[in-house]
Amino acid sequence: MAELPKNIRKPGGDLVSARSPFTRRVLLPTEADLCNALGLTEEEYFQFLEGVAAKVKERPEAYGLIPDIRCDPVSLGLISAKTGALTLFGQIAVGVALSVVAYLLTPKPPSMKQGTNERTADMAGLKRFAPQFSFNSVQELANLGDLIPLVFTNRDQNSNGGTRVNSQLMWSQLVSLGRFQQLKILGLFSLGTIEQEPDFEGYAIGDLLIENYQAEKIYLSNSNIPFKTNGGVFSTDIFRVDNLKHFSGARNPTTQATFGLSSPMPNLTFFRLPYELVRAPSKLNADNRPAARITNKKRRKLLGGWPMRAGFADGGNSSQKAGNSDLPVGTYLTYQVVGGPETNGNAWQQDWVGYDPHGVEDVNSVTKTVREATDSYISEGEQYLAGTALVSCTHIGNEAWPGQPWEGTNESFTRGYQFKVLESGRYECAPTTNLGTHCNNPQWNTGGDFFQVKDDKYYYEQFYGDSYLLYEPAERYVLQRINLGTVSDNRNCHITEIGIKSKVFKQMSFANVNSKPTEEEIDTVFNDRSSLTLGNVNKYITRYSFFKLQVREAGTGNNWQTLETPVTNHLDLFCVKGNTPEFQYNYIRIDHPYKQYEYRFFPWPGNDVIKQVIANTTVYVNLLNANGATDPNAIQQFSYSSYTVKFAGRKNYVLTRDLLSNTEWDFGEPNAYRQIVAGYVQGLKGTGSYSSPSHITSDNLPQKRVSTVQWTKIYHPDCSYGGTYPGYGHHTVIVRFDNWPSAGVSTFALYINNMHVTSNIQGRNGPEWGDAQQPTSVTLVSAHGGGQTVSGVEFHYTTDDGRGGKFIPIVDSNISGSSAGGHPCGITNFYYVRKIEDEWQNEDPVINSLITTSDTDGSGDDIASGSGLQVRFKAWANTARTEIYAEWNLEGSRGSGYMEGDKVRIPSQDDPDDTDETLVPAQIIELQVSNTVEKTLPSRLNLYDAAADFWKYEGDQSSHLEGPEHQITYCNEIVRTEGVDSLGSPATYSDLAYAGLRINSSKEWTNFSQFSAYFKKGIKVKSLLGGSDRSTSLFPEIAYALLTNSTIGAGKVINTDSVNEANMIVAANFCKKNNLFWDGVISNRVNLREFIFEQATYCLLDFTIIGGQFSLYPAVPFDSDHAMNLDKKPTIKAMFTDGNIKDLNVAFLNPEDRQTFQANIIYRKEKVNGFSEKKSLVVRLVGSAHEDDPLETFDLSGFCTSPDHAITFGKYVLSNREKVDHTITFKTAPHYINGVQPGDYIRVYSTTQHVQRFNNGAILDDGTVVSKDTISGSKTFYYWNPAEQEVKEATANFSTPSSIQPYAGSLFTIKESEASDQCYKVESITFGEDGLIELSGSYSELTSDGKLAILQGWNDGSRFAPVES
Repeated sequence: MAELPKNIRKPGGDLVSARSPFTRRVLLPTEADLCNALGLTEEEYFQFLEGVAAKVKERPEAYGLIPDIRCDPVSLGLISAKTGALTLFGQIAVGVALSVVAYLLTPKPPSMKQGTNERTADMAGLKRFAPQFSFNSVQELANLGDLIPLVFTNRDQNSNGGTRVNSQLMWSQLVSLGRFQQLKILGLFSLGTIEQEPDFEGYAIGDLLIENYQAEKIYLSNSNIPFKTNGGVFSTDIFRVDNLKHFSGARNPTTQATFGLSSPMPNLTFFRLPYELVRAPSKLNADNRPAARITNKKRRKLLGGWPMRAGFADGGNSSQKAGNSDLPVGTYLTYQVVGGPETNGNAWQQDWVGYDPHGVEDVNSVTKTVREATDSYISEGEQYLAGTALVSCTHIGNEAWPGQPWEGTNESFTRGYQFKVLESGRYECAPTTNLGTHCNNPQWNTGGDFFQVKDDKYYYEQFYGDSYLLYEPAERYVLQRINLGTVSDNRNCHITEIGIKSKVFKQMSFANVNSKPTEEEIDTVFNDRSSLTLGNVNKYITRYSFFKLQVREAGTGNNWQTLETPVTNHLDLFCVKGNTPEFQYNYIRIDHPYKQYEYRFFPWPGNDVIKQVIANTTVYVNLLNANGATDPNAIQQFSYSSYTVKFAGRKNYVLTRDLLSNTEWDFGEPNAYRQIVAGYVQGLKGTGSYSSPSHITSDNLPQKRVSTVQWTKIYHPDCSYGGTYPGYGHHTVIVRFDNWPSAGVSTFALYINNMHVTSNIQGRNGPEWGDAQQPTSVTLVSAHGGGQTVSGVEFHYTTDDGRGGKFIPIVDSNISGSSAGGHPCGITNFYYVRKIEDEWQNEDPVINSLITTSDTDGSGDDIASGSGLQVRFKAWANTARTEIYAEWNLEGSRGSGYMEGDKVRIPSQDDPDDTDETLVPAQIIELQVSNTVEKTLPSRLNLYDAAADFWKYEGDQSSHLEGPEHQITYCNEIVRTEGVDSLGSPATYSDLAYAGLRINSSKEWTNFSQFSAYFKKGIKVKSLLGGSDRSTSLFPEIAYALLTNSTIGAGKVINTDSVNEANMIVAANFCKKNNLFWDGVISNRVNLREFIFEQATYCLLDFTIIGGQFSLYPAVPFDSDHAMNLDKKPTIKAMFTDGNIKDLNVAFLNPEDRQTFQANIIYRKEKVNGFSEKKSLVVRLVGSAHEDDPLETFDLSGFCTSPDHAITFGKYVLSNREKVDHTITFKTAPHYINGVQPGDYIRVYSTTQHVQRFNNGAILDDGTVVSKDTISGSKTFYYWNPAEQEVKEATANFSTPSSIQPYAGSLFTIKESEASDQCYKVESITFGEDGLIELSGSYSELTSDGKLAILQGWNDGSRFAPVES
């Protein structure tokens, strides 16, 4: 009998299939019941199934579309348990079971058969993109006056030596290259001549070694970063601007650096629900007609335009409301978000039989979300863009409490928002303050052709436009948040380069309408009672983002000037085009007069661009695309006023309806079936110029000086002055003083605010300019720039870069606020001030023509499929025609019929001075063409979506919805130091050691914090140990160089005669022999004497000045080989007694200054080409009494690289603290110190005032004696108390209380009864005013056998505990 797996019917039991490929076949429960009912075994049942399967394969091919469903009776009946009869249930059960198995094994018929559900193809784009990176911060430039580092090290001398040095930036430039940024710097490391340049492995940025970076992203020369060991200029043009040695400084702006439009809000626009392919059968009958009505209702709902229920309700006149004229500054606008109870038809979409049974809940859900978001976007005091007008929100109405969110379902909860126009522009508004007409949509054209595709609209049932206040989202001005970007020059410069980081894209999540079949194919499917759905699109598509670049002179407060492109139908906009959620990096360069300027990036609405395209068919913008920044032809430029604007990308980039509409929204067959047709010429490939000889470029054309009006103004005039002028303060005004200094004489004086003055070689400045003018008569004549001036009155100056400038008085009745014939305030002796300066401009070209190109080459063969393209052709030439430069760019007609790959010919141009001579030969140019796709179906769901500010479908998401799209990432300020209009001369960087780094941004380096290098050898200095100049780690050689070298030290003040070279040589040998090295960088401003004194101590040297000579000498005894000898007795150079000294003074150290301590010495452990590690060790005196001594830290890590050096210094400083308790000073005659120098040892034998400070004490009122040590027996002492007028002497027995009671309340000190014989180290010798010599010395204790006590026990463990590290 057939059996089941044991657990199959239990809860959680086994799941089994009828036949597993590689396991025992098992029966399903129903199959087991069948077998048991018929008395079959498992093997018999499986044999039966295989026979059926084989039989099925014999079916005729004609039955391929018909399932083999049979219910034939079988010869074996199902026996009833009670009657034994074959039941009908058995027939059905077996028949159905076998038919299902057989059907599943039949070949599948073709798709789109009756009763099936079909789906078109999906379209998916890339979801992951290569991440792009930029430099978020850049190391700042060094400032004038900053100390240049000095690097001292020599790893050959000191095997533990070497040092890492942080650079100072003396030149930097950031460059945008589309997908990344490139940083170029000159990093200054040291003054002087470096003996050996750093290894490539030793360079680092921050704490990351450059060798771990991708080598192809770094510019290398001979496998290393370019380095100059002693000044000079790199031969490569990498570290130049315009191939000239100009100065450049890069910085990262931090305020108002983000700009763009964001958070768009609707303005009486509509939206549509997600598109679905909804159709009813075209052949209707009584059976399917009711279902078709329901289907068509859904189709109407999905294709309808639903009102957003928000928009501008009031502001301005009728022309301004219609968007036909600009709003003036100060106009108030009202924006409304409609709300109310759910039964309010204005606030919420009401259900209607025409939508039943589908309802409108989804419609209301969308508008509710949008209105809530709109309310959250608006805040009082914030700036917005209403159309193209800059506005500020001044009031939010219908708030029960500040910040109350919009609650749409409350009674009468329509909220109004008031805005004030800050800068004029255009917007659109409802003609009346009631938005009810807008909310009462959709309005259906019930008399029209339902559901028909017609013209270029896909649905003509609904009414739109002014009568219904329902508008296309892409064609209507909307309200948006605005972030204005501003950046200012920090210094006067000739060129400003501004880097921009942008993230611009659209993401489409929608039905794949590209895959929609033809209507005939759709009808076939639905008439066959099948269904068809469209696949999905989920991809990033193209978006355009626009802004204007505006400029004004810094500090003037003048109106912003938009940098305009002089081309018809050019919108004067810059544009960024993108289709991925990754950053792209672009730049804009502005060449300008040598001044400081401010730049403003004003975001511009895409809907205004769309309006211009609708009105003009074709418009132009400047497309930024720095991916080709290294291609000279990709660098575009135009001039406006005194500015020349350059950028990488395409000038005069064409925008049309087709280019602003992503084809992914188009109905029709897939792209594979579409044909490419002629498009629009967007650019010219190649260099775009001709030079003869080749070195002539647009940057070195012949130039001329042109007098240019900078401004005309009066600053802070006080109109109450009348005919007097009491003071000048910070004014800018020209005042006429009549009858001064004598009758009949008029004197003109210029008063000017310092902010309005260009730095000049005369040094003139405000507030009073000087150079008063006294014309022979006050005669008005026409002035350059308009208005009138006084003949002969001009205040001249010459700018620092050699240009002429002047201020002149102006009267002009056209100036706002003028009166009395054009005088400011109507005061006739006040004049406006006009500033005029010479500016460099290119000479006029000898040819400047609009030329129509040819579509054939010189032989007459066709090279283009189109015709009619025009270019602007300009040529410059010197008189001798030995230098010629020509350039051409798109201007005028773009022609028609061109395809990508076409070429055109610019005919040869004759010399205008000699038409028999050719000035520029013919040029063949390849075109860059934006081809378009032939549209075989006119229906397009989302026109202009690539530039639209607001969406029509929720599946259309733009990058500006959540925040601004652009950020100013850097500002390069460039000063011309070479060529025409240069300021000064090119830097040669003489005597400077520096490196040149060019590096591309990446994830490893988004912050360029600190460029450093590892030096094994530093500055070359004089060797005191013989041989040629070399680097050193010996401090005496470093000190000698600092004192005598005129480049890196004080050599211009201190010559070699002022240095005791013999002692310096001894000190150098001493340091070398005892491994006392100095490896470090001097990077801070120091007092040279103090620095040498302090550093000498660390190397166990004494710094002295003897006879006007600086000297270093070992502070401890040493042998002839200069090795330290701790047991060597010091040489006593002189003896002083009470007979040859005067005014002996003893100064004992305070007890706290004699407190012994544990010396924590910090040094550094070097890793060659890596990063050093700070180490510390503790030196202390031996014994339990010193285990709790306080810890004092000595940081030697700036120069000490050896633990032995650190230990030696620790023992030295501890010994001095323990053994030196006092100093002395005295005077003596000059002949007594003959041969004695600072650092020598002397003996002093004296009793005068030579007392032990630690035999001091106090006698309390009760006679108790308080002192450091116990005092007993009879003592002679000095005492004093407040009752006494002077210190007195007495003798008493300290062991007898009654003997000392008379001195209660006194301080005392025990008088020495014997002379003191002690050793001192001479610290200084100076001449006194009385002709005597004053000598100071520090106590140097000697052992009983005459050795220096401070040097004993260093190495035998008797004085110092084991070093702790």
